[in-house]
Amino acid sequence: FFAGANSIFAGDKLLTTPNPDVNEDMEMFRALGLNPQKPFVKKSQPETVAAEDSKFKNLGEKPKWSRPGHVIERNLEAQKARAKS
Repeated sequence: FFAGANSIFAGDKLLTTPNPDVNEDMEMFRALGLNPQKPFVKKSQPETVAAEDSKFKNLGEKPKWSRPGHVIERNLEAQKARAKS
């Protein structure tokens, strides 16, 4: 916490792992001399705009998800191995 943690997970369990009881967390805070903040209040988010209603003109371009000239060696090796078999 002193190195910069700004949040903790609370609840019965994480994705697949049981989470410590809230009383254990509070005891840890007391031992460390920390005072937890109240949770943030959820605020309404701005509305999204559908693509057809956007003021921006569609240029017909598709996003490029790879870096030009980027090569992953193990993928090349796997392709060569498949070609041999």
